[in-house]
Amino acid sequence: MRRINALAKLPLLFLSALALSACGGETVPEHEHQWDEGTVTVVPNCHETGTMTYKCTVAKCKQTMLKTLEMTPHNWDAGVITKPATCAETGEQTFTCQNDGCDQVKVVTVPKGEHHYEEVGLTRTPDLFEDGEMGYRCSECGHESGQTVHARADFAEQFASDNWSVGYLASFDPSATSLAATVVPFDAEKQVYEDAHVTVSENTIDLKDGALLLSYRVQTDAENSINLDASFLGLTATDKLAAMALVLDSLGNVKSAVAVSELAASWDYEQEAVVDVTSDDILALVYYGGAAAGEFSLTWSPKCVHVFDQGHVKTPSTCSTEGVYEYTCIVCGQTKTRPIAKGEHVWGEGEVITPATEESEGVMRYTCDECGETKDEPIPMLRHRIASFYEDFSTTGATPWKYGYSSDYNFLDNTFEFTALEGAGEEYNSEDGIIIKKDWLCTEAEGKDLAVSYAVPDGKDEITVEIAFQGTDESTRLSARLLQLGQDGTLKNLHFFAEGAENAAWEGSLDLTAENGDVLYLILFRESGSWPQGRLDIDIYGPKDAESSGGYVDLQADGVVRNEIDTSTGVAGNVWANEWGAHLKVETACSQDWPARMFIKTGVTLTAGEKYYVGMDLSKDAEVPFTLILANQYWDGFEFHYQNDGEAGHLGFEISVPEGKGGELFVKVQCGLDKVEITVDNIRVLKK
Repeated sequence: MRRINALAKLPLLFLSALALSACGGETVPEHEHQWDEGTVTVVPNCHETGTMTYKCTVAKCKQTMLKTLEMTPHNWDAGVITKPATCAETGEQTFTCQNDGCDQVKVVTVPKGEHHYEEVGLTRTPDLFEDGEMGYRCSECGHESGQTVHARADFAEQFASDNWSVGYLASFDPSATSLAATVVPFDAEKQVYEDAHVTVSENTIDLKDGALLLSYRVQTDAENSINLDASFLGLTATDKLAAMALVLDSLGNVKSAVAVSELAASWDYEQEAVVDVTSDDILALVYYGGAAAGEFSLTWSPKCVHVFDQGHVKTPSTCSTEGVYEYTCIVCGQTKTRPIAKGEHVWGEGEVITPATEESEGVMRYTCDECGETKDEPIPMLRHRIASFYEDFSTTGATPWKYGYSSDYNFLDNTFEFTALEGAGEEYNSEDGIIIKKDWLCTEAEGKDLAVSYAVPDGKDEITVEIAFQGTDESTRLSARLLQLGQDGTLKNLHFFAEGAENAAWEGSLDLTAENGDVLYLILFRESGSWPQGRLDIDIYGPKDAESSGGYVDLQADGVVRNEIDTSTGVAGNVWANEWGAHLKVETACSQDWPARMFIKTGVTLTAGEKYYVGMDLSKDAEVPFTLILANQYWDGFEFHYQNDGEAGHLGFEISVPEGKGGELFVKVQCGLDKVEITVDNIRVLKK
C-alpha cells in the first residue's frame, strides 16, 4: 500500500516523460491524457485508506493515475454496559466496530441514576399547627432526604404521643354540658390503649361497653378554625357506632358539639371548619352506641388558605362524557375538581353513501372513532364538464378544439394570427418543431408560440375554464394568456396564467360569460430557459343542456291538423308532417300582395317569466329570403324574428317569455310570393 501511494505522489515531470512511451516497439506521440471513470483497486475501510486507479484512454498510452480514497466510518454495535451507573457514580458503555479486520472500541459515560428512596419514618412529628417531616433514605447509597408533612393531628400518625389521650365513658349523653372520662392506660409492650372496657390500636377499636373518648389538646395563642376527617368500618354488619365531635375547655366543659354520624356500621365524615378552638382547648371525638369493633381513622387539621397547583387531567373527556380536572393544594394536599366539557367527535375519513352526480348532491357519512355516532354531509353536485383538452383530443373528426400556434402577437392590443395545424396519427406537428399530443406538447420554433383554441358551444353562456401545465424542465419560465374573442374578432376578455412562473408548473381558473360564436385562445410563451414542453390540461365547465319540456315536438301525420297553409293569401301549395318535423311546399305564387305563411303548432306551452331554448333544423330551396317568427297563439306576446340569409342549417333561439305573455308556442314561416320550398325538422323546446 505504501508503495502504490508513493507512486501517486511522483512529480508531474515524470508523468510527462511517460507521454512519449513505447508499446510493442511503437512510440506514443505527446498528448494530453484523457482519463477514464476510474476503478477502485484498493477498497477503503474504517482503518485504512483505499485507492482509485485511472487509465488514459488515448490509444497505446499505458499511463495511470492514482487517487487516495478516504477511510469509511466505523460501524458501531449497540454497545455493552461495562460499568453500571449508580445514584452515586457514573457508568460506562463500550461500543465495538463490527467491520471485518477492525478492533476499534469507544467508551462513553453513562450518567448517574436516580436515588431509590425508602420511607424511614417521621423525623419530626407534626402537630395541629406545625409541619412535620417524613424521612427517606436511598437503599443504594444511603443518601437521606426529607419531605414536609403538613400540620395536622392524626391519631394513627402520632399514636401514643403526649398530645393524644384515650378515655372511657360509662355512658354518653349527646346533650351533656361536661364530660369526665377515665383514662385508658397505654400498654407499651402491646402498643395499645387497653382496659377492661376498651382496646384501641393505631386504627382499630374494640369497645365492649360504654363510650370511647379520643381527645387532643390544642396549643396555640390564636383562634383557629379546625377541619375534621373521621371514619368507621365495623367488622360485621352488627358492629355499629355513632359519633359526635366536641370542643372542651381544660376543665372538660363542652364549648361546642357537632353530630358526626348516627348509629351505623360504616360511615365517612369530612367537613371543613367544623369547630373553632383557642389555646388549651381539647378536641374530642366520642364513639358511642354499644359494643362494637372495627377500623377507624381520625384527623384534625387547621383550616388552610389553599394554594392550588396548576392541576392535571384526572379523567379525560370524551365526545360522550365529561372529564375531570383535579387541583391539589400545595399546603395541605386537599383537592378540588372542575368538569372538562365533552370533547369533539373524532370523525373518520368518511364513507360515500350516495355518489354525487351532475343532477343531485351525494351523501358522505362520517363515523366517530370514539363513540360510533354518525353524521351525514352533502357532497356537492358534480360540475358539468362540457369540454376537456385531454379527453376530447382528436386528430380526426369534428371537434370544437383547434391546435396550432400564434405569431405576430401584439402585447399592446392583444392581436395575433392563429394558425391551425393538420393532425397526423396521434399528434399535430409542424416542420419547424411544434408538436402537440394528447398528453405532451413542445415547441422549438422561433417566433411562434404554442396555441390552442376552443369554440364555445351555443347555449353555454356561463362557463369556467381551468388550466394547468406541468413542464418537464424546471429551468423553464413559462407564461400563458387566455383570450376570449367574439364572433367578430373583438377581444372581450384577457386573463394571465402563470405570468413569469418559475419551474414551468402552474394552474389557474377563470369564470367567463360567453355568447354564441365566442372563441377562446390559450397562448403559451417561453420567457427564458429551455423550450417549453410538458403536459397541458384544459377543462371547461358549464351548465348542462336544459331538461326538455317537450323533447322533439311530435308532429306525426295522425290526422290531427297541426300545420296549415294560410289560404287567405291565395297561395296554392301543401303542407304535411312526419315524425320529425313539418314540411311546407309552396308551388304557385299568388297574384295578391300577400306573403305565404305556414303555422306550426308545436303543442308546447311556455310559461310567463321563464326562459327557453328553441332549436330546429331548416332547409330550403328558395329564390327569395324568408322570415321565421316565434310567437304565442295571440301574436301579441313574445316574438323572435329570423331573417334568412340564404343559408340553411340548424337554428337556435333563446326566448325569455315576458310576464303575462305565456301560451302555446307557434313557429311561423313567412316567405315571399315566388316559388319556395322549406323543410322544418327536429323542433326541440328546452327549458333553461
